[in-house]
Amino acid sequence: MQAQFTKTLNGHEYEFHQVGYPQFRDQLVYHISFYNEELDKRETFRMKLDEEGMWKIQAQVLPDYVHDAELDLNDAIQDNQNTQ
Repeated sequence: MQAQFTKTLNGHEYEFHQVGYPQFRDQLVYHISFYNEELDKRETFRMKLDEEGMWKIQAQVLPDYVHDAELDLNDAIQDNQNTQ
């Protein structure tokens, strides 16, 4: 598993950064950054594991294509965690 990795999904490049927070009992959180063409700037959002074991985007206003890619982002994180 890598603490940082990059993945291109539907023509958009996402940079994943694994972060652990003590207040979440060492639960992992991923900060994911991408270039928002509409606003001409880099943005970052968080994904956190839910009670069903799926990585979910934490509430934030993001372009539709990011929300549409949530399942693919989940898969990218899970693939990363399953690599040795």
